[in-house]
Amino acid sequence: MMKSFFSLWLSLLCVGVCTNAYAESTDELKVDWATDGGLTGSTGVLWITFELMKDYIAPDKCVWCQTNEMDETITDSLSWPTPSHAAKTADAVAFGVVPVLAFGALALSGGLENRIQNFGADALILAESLTISSLVNQFVKFGIGRARPFTIREDPNMYKDRADDNLSFYSGHTNLAFVLVVSAGTIAHIRNYDAEPYIWGFGIPVALLVAYARIAAQKHYFTDVLIGAVVGSAIGFAVPWLHRNTSKSRQGGTVLVNQAGYREKHIPMLSFAGQF
Repeated sequence: MMKSFFSLWLSLLCVGVCTNAYAESTDELKVDWATDGGLTGSTGVLWITFELMKDYIAPDKCVWCQTNEMDETITDSLSWPTPSHAAKTADAVAFGVVPVLAFGALALSGGLENRIQNFGADALILAESLTISSLVNQFVKFGIGRARPFTIREDPNMYKDRADDNLSFYSGHTNLAFVLVVSAGTIAHIRNYDAEPYIWGFGIPVALLVAYARIAAQKHYFTDVLIGAVVGSAIGFAVPWLHRNTSKSRQGGTVLVNQAGYREKHIPMLSFAGQF
């Protein structure tokens, strides 16, 4: 698991370094590389630090030990005969397929539409969405202390990472998958990329696969992955949306601020010129 976290984080650092030259993007989205980069870096470092310290700060005993009939029924019906295979599938898709899909789709969109200068800002916003969402997830997991499904089943020693036993709520893998997909889709929508329908069309089923695999692995209950999807989607939408450049409307003309501080809207007009 830690190799997956480090690989993802190193990839995000590489994205930030390699795309800094594209900081001056077109004006649908605005980022401040000092502020947004600092926020992304600090939340990312905290995320990785808490993961490294999990053995010391995760609850030794469950705080939320009881389950419910709905969660039990869904977990029993979706659990794989070999849950560890489902866990490996979720790891591969969440930490491999989804990041490649999200970052790759935005890079490809910018390249194909001759707007590759957007990718630096797009990648930073995507990374910022991920690190904020993941850090929030950790605070909740360490505080709630819900027992994972496998700990109350026939083989409580199914997984070796004992510090992970009481971190079921809410699903970090599902949160990660949905925050990346929704953030990429929202960025594509704001940028008006042609690839937006494909990001949603391919991304959401892949994110749902992660959620399903985490239940099949007996790592999470249905409510864990449901809340992971909701929170990840909310943050994945909010972060890009808050980066919109509200000083200009692409459809209604340019909005400027005059010297007196009043907003003036300039509507583009069609004109003809020539000699008669």
